[in-house]
Amino acid sequence: PEPVRRIRLWVKDRSSVWPRRRSPGEAATTGRGLLLVDALATHWGVESRGDGKAVWCEFTVGGSPRSTG
Repeated sequence: PEPVRRIRLWVKDRSSVWPRRRSPGEAATTGRGLLLVDALATHWGVESRGDGKAVWCEFTVGGSPRSTG
């Protein structure tokens, strides 16, 4: 079997306000970031980072993208 590898992506900003999932309407031009991350990433989270926060997500490369338990 092919080994499972993970790619981790971090995005950091200086805001202390944590992101929240939204329910944007069809015509909305913003508000889909966490919806996309949640749909595509294997895992994701938010961590405090000194003067702000970091949002991270992991993508599985090879194997199954999500474990079914």
